[in-house]
Amino acid sequence: MSHILLFSLTQVNLLAGNLTQAFDLSLQLIVKTAALEASATDEVQRRTGEQIFEAFLFYLRASTGEAAEAATPAEEDEEDDEEARQLARQLTRRQLLERLISCWQDQGFSFVHLESLFTRSLAKEGQLLQTLVLTLFKPDDRGEEEEEAARRANSPMLGGGGPRLVDLFTPEFCLRIGDTCVQEVGEEASKWMRKRHS
Repeated sequence: MSHILLFSLTQVNLLAGNLTQAFDLSLQLIVKTAALEASATDEVQRRTGEQIFEAFLFYLRASTGEAAEAATPAEEDEEDDEEARQLARQLTRRQLLERLISCWQDQGFSFVHLESLFTRSLAKEGQLLQTLVLTLFKPDDRGEEEEEAARRANSPMLGGGGPRLVDLFTPEFCLRIGDTCVQEVGEEASKWMRKRHS
């Protein structure tokens, strides 16, 4: 597929709100562009990895666009709709992260480098920590048929017989993510308690 066509399809999917499809096309565009360079030096790989990660952050931010709007639940149906939208955004963010990890693994990039990119971005990206925790540590909420299909596919990204996503990262990184999550939850609980007693 030509670069112009990939770019156009990416834009169409982005405008249509198909973030995971747009991200997939962006990944293809980045990888194909990097392949045009004469040599696959460490510098080219590092730069390509950072471009892939920046694309991930862009789509992660785009997935929270509707979340910035204040919910005004006047009726029960609207509350249900907002909950469904939140779950859909959460699923989109999870799929984006799974695609990032899959692409990273396919390109043979260093997961230690990916860990450092995550660590540097945690403070700046509001949804990144939650997305990491839900994707790496929380079991997927699949039905029995989907679970069986995933097992048959033997795909680590789908929960099959390969390594789990969390196993691709160092134990130190996983502990750091867990500690950061516990710390943030504790801070939120403290804020809530102070507000309640004020």
